[in-house]
Amino acid sequence: ALDANELREAVERPAALVGLKFEEGLVDELLSDVLGEPAALPLLQFTLLKLWDTRERNRVTWDAYKRLGGGRLALAKSADELYNNLIPEEQITIRRILLKMVRPCEGLEVTSRRIPYKEIYLSGEAKDRVDRVMKKLTQSQLVRLTEGDNLEDAQVEISHEALIRNWPRLVDWVDDERSNLRHRLRLTFAAQQWAARNKESSMLLRGSLLEEAQLYSDLNDLELKFIQQSRRAKNKIIGIVSISVSIAFLALSILAVIALNRAKTAQDALAEAQNERDFAINETNRLREEEDRRKSLQDENGKLRESLNRNNIQIDENVDSSETNVQETNASIVGDSDFQKNIRTEPGTDFGVVGELEVGERVRIITSIRN
Repeated sequence: ALDANELREAVERPAALVGLKFEEGLVDELLSDVLGEPAALPLLQFTLLKLWDTRERNRVTWDAYKRLGGGRLALAKSADELYNNLIPEEQITIRRILLKMVRPCEGLEVTSRRIPYKEIYLSGEAKDRVDRVMKKLTQSQLVRLTEGDNLEDAQVEISHEALIRNWPRLVDWVDDERSNLRHRLRLTFAAQQWAARNKESSMLLRGSLLEEAQLYSDLNDLELKFIQQSRRAKNKIIGIVSISVSIAFLALSILAVIALNRAKTAQDALAEAQNERDFAINETNRLREEEDRRKSLQDENGKLRESLNRNNIQIDENVDSSETNVQETNASIVGDSDFQKNIRTEPGTDFGVVGELEVGERVRIITSIRN
């Protein structure tokens, strides 16, 4: 930084060359205002330019100096005058343009940033409005334009970094947007690094950084290509993952079908075995029932035989008894004189036909017993 003597020489020597005079004590006041400021020389230069514009012939007066606000406030007061004379739409535009020309550093430090002139049109605002604001900024010496071979090559920046530190309105804007500005510049730096490293795929954006980058509407050509390539890489990865997931899902589906078929086969085999077991049990029960019925029939047949044998024996006994009775009856009949009287002898018979009812009844009884 320059000391007081060096700053005084920086004021008085150029003034002497053009014959410019300062009222008594004005140079001392000017140096006192800017001395100790981080950007003392830029503040001094801006103040001297404004005093030159408001000089009375070849003199700088105290009235002009006070109207300007002194060395410390000259820059901020000029910026406020410009801002307050803009319509609301232009105020929005100047805020956006100036914020694009600053770079927040670590802590609270902020520096000026030179950008391609064409980038001030990337926000989508009306071009004529942007042109009007830029013309007023350059005429008021708040912004400096560095021309190139054509407008595409031109660059623009804040004329004095003192404006960033000494204009309260711009300081507030930077504080409000400090985080957003850092994120936005991070994208710019990442795109530049990608281009510098031969566009390596490892430098591409991923995840939340890519999502955030796609929200910006003021992308330059390099940033746009950077984001597009990052999106393609993301889609490629998604495609590979989708194919892998599909293959895995297909494999799992096939395994599931095989498992289901095996389970069904096992279930069918189990059902068949159960059916065979049930059939065997039923068949065994049936055979047991048939065996029980057979044994029951055998028992019944045995009992029936015994009963028949008993009946046959009884019949034989009855027959024998009947025959005995018949013989006895016949003998009785033959010996009965009354019965003989009533018999009419028939040829070919042993004892003839009984003509009377009593004899006939006896014969029927004998016949019934035999049967």
